Amino acid sequence: MRRTDAAYAMEGDMSERKCTLEEDVSAAFERACLEQDLAVAEHLLRALEIIAQRDGNENQLQQAMLLFAQSLPGCRNPS
Repeated sequence: MRRTDAAYAMEGDMSERKCTLEEDVSAAFERACLEQDLAVAEHLLRALEIIAQRDGNENQLQQAMLLFAQSLPGCRNPS
């Protein structure tokens, strides 16, 4: 498979950044919730579930599920 310039650029960006995959997925998930793009948020939540199961980090998953629930129409946090 031929690597594109974009693949090389991404590789360079990844070496400079110190974010984990979980952090990147979580950030995208939070943005999807904020923008009310619930279809995308649901897929990202599934990815976070897999990461949590693999890493044994249920706390992060619970926080993500709460954020998703609060993003649903009619389920706003009263604070």
